[in-house]
Amino acid sequence: MRIVLHALAFAWVVFVAGAVPAAAQPGLSLADLGLDLGFGDEEFVSIATGRRQAVAAAPAVATVLTRDDLTAMGVLTLEEALETVPGLHASISAAGYGPIYLFRGIRTRFNPQVLLLVDGEPVTHAYVGDRGQVWGRMPVAAIERIEIIRGPGSALYGADAFAGVIHVHTVSAAEDGRDGVSLWAGGFDTRYAALGEGFQVGAWRGRLSLEYLESDGTRERIARDAQSLFDELLGTNASQAPGRVRLDGRSQELRLVLERPHWRLRAGFQGREDVGTGAGAAQALDPFGEGRARRVTLQAGYDSERRWAAGRLRVDASVFDVEHQTRLWLFPPDSVLPVGADGNIGTPGGGLVWFTDGVIGAPGVAENHRRLRAQWVYEGGRHVVTLGAGGEQLELTASERKNFGPGILDGSEAVVDGRLTVVTGTPYVFLPDVERRLAYAYLQDEWNLAPDWDLTAGLRYDRYSDFGDTVNPRLALVWQATHAGTVKLLYGRAFRAPSFVELYNMNNPVVVGNPDLEPETIDTLELAYHHVAPDGRWQGSVNAFGYRMRDVIRFVQDPPPAFTQTAQNAGRIDGHGLEAEVSWRVSESWRLRANVAWQNSEDAFTGAQVADAPGWQFYLRFDGRFASGVELDVQLNHVADRRRAPDDPRPPVPDYSDVDLALRKPLSGGLTLIVSIQNLFDRRQLEPSPAPGQIPGDLPLHGRWLRVGIDKRW
Repeated sequence: MRIVLHALAFAWVVFVAGAVPAAAQPGLSLADLGLDLGFGDEEFVSIATGRRQAVAAAPAVATVLTRDDLTAMGVLTLEEALETVPGLHASISAAGYGPIYLFRGIRTRFNPQVLLLVDGEPVTHAYVGDRGQVWGRMPVAAIERIEIIRGPGSALYGADAFAGVIHVHTVSAAEDGRDGVSLWAGGFDTRYAALGEGFQVGAWRGRLSLEYLESDGTRERIARDAQSLFDELLGTNASQAPGRVRLDGRSQELRLVLERPHWRLRAGFQGREDVGTGAGAAQALDPFGEGRARRVTLQAGYDSERRWAAGRLRVDASVFDVEHQTRLWLFPPDSVLPVGADGNIGTPGGGLVWFTDGVIGAPGVAENHRRLRAQWVYEGGRHVVTLGAGGEQLELTASERKNFGPGILDGSEAVVDGRLTVVTGTPYVFLPDVERRLAYAYLQDEWNLAPDWDLTAGLRYDRYSDFGDTVNPRLALVWQATHAGTVKLLYGRAFRAPSFVELYNMNNPVVVGNPDLEPETIDTLELAYHHVAPDGRWQGSVNAFGYRMRDVIRFVQDPPPAFTQTAQNAGRIDGHGLEAEVSWRVSESWRLRANVAWQNSEDAFTGAQVADAPGWQFYLRFDGRFASGVELDVQLNHVADRRRAPDDPRPPVPDYSDVDLALRKPLSGGLTLIVSIQNLFDRRQLEPSPAPGQIPGDLPLHGRWLRVGIDKRW
């Protein structure tokens, strides 16, 4: 019933926001209106095979979000944009509210099963396998398009292209009409500024992009946290709950692109400062902690001017350096906690310790990635053959200061102050310095079997220095069944590499690494149909999928009397589901889009459904231009049927519906006014906190969020 009410509210917003749609004008196309139906450039992707193809013919289930989509929706961050993709839910973690890109019910704490590429470069941090412990938010002003495939991609992209791949393309030097400035302000003390400028230096075309985003993120509060439980057990009063979720922070983005025929150079910097800890690193509210991070990317690429050995050669080299540093109050001042004989919280022996200034840790990680790859593409006759090879060297250095743990406490202290002990370079640090080397090769053949049949076959071999080798194949058969309809039968295998925490973590009171881990693997089978109406007014697609995950990495409880959990390959997950989407051009000025996704995934050994993943998602979007020149975008997003883990006695996570609205009004002098309202009806929205519920009321998302912007193009 609630979804019906919100759908009616959605319709009400659409029809009262303007009077009459603009009359069709002779010679005026949808592209002119900013409402391109998706039959132009946006319907072409390169993510499926590495070369440009029509979405309908690409051997993958793919979605494209263009610059025009991002502008019309009034989104400021990558995560806001991704929530519009069928079968993809942008959830969050408790620590720092880090994004979890949840594809088809595959949800884990750090989300290493999704590969995020920015201009072809992976931004995965090997530490825990995510995009960084201080990721913050990625602004969208410099993004030209986002390509997403739902399903495996390891046959082409290697590690972590497991449940899905997200490829963010930033604006190139050759893009016209992208010079300008944007200024935004809004609720939660949000401030955003972006500048893009193209230039010419001799034979080189260049572009400089700058972005700055600052926001408190939310005013939502949490009633009880992990410290609340200790307070009840020990008679203390240290918990900061009820208290506000910490989502404040600043983001800076700088990108420089230089291009000339056959050569390209890119440099990027992402900085994060004073990033809040969300609901706390230990699920205890932390009003004092913060994190900072920097990411530096350097890329150089060359494309052969003419055919080389009957094909075209591409060579890329890159450097990806990342560093993050945090200072965390794992538990607040005046907390009293059980400390074991080894100095860790919750381990055997020892006794109660009063932490007058709180349990404080300041871990830091620096990673240095060096990559080199080459790709040769032959196009001839009925075959397109791609052959690639490359390598990567990765080094990680850990640093740590803290006032607890081995080498600091022996369990006998009555009072501990806030002085931190440096354990960097000692046996007591949380992670040793480690190195990983990778070499790989892949082969892909796109074979036109018959006029209406294409077969894509691929195979990739990866060799890792720390856990061995892995082989991942793919097969895709695409049939142009009719002039308007395309059928796809897809199979792929993928893997994700064990993170360094899973392999080497130590001196931790909760989780311990295991250097004998094998990579997780997944086999996925998909059947898809894509249809475009003969008159071009609507298009739609539907796909069914099934997958089996093996060697799932979990932290398994160690035998008593140990309190720790050790990483093990200890699980199998089976999943299946359906996804459908449709786009309908109602008139020359109005367009409707909708998608729905259903999935079911369960533990093959216990029969329990995988926790915290939506069983249902529904999305509806309206775009229109009115006689006054106002452009309107309204979105409805419904997330439902999220069940708990077997050891979590709480009721299911509440469903929620969200309506977002964006208005654009052209002004004189090339200015455009934008008004964006997220969560228009101020509904309470929750994402699941980890089992067994140390934050019993789950993780609240933001309430109504008004943002106003001015955009100036030149």
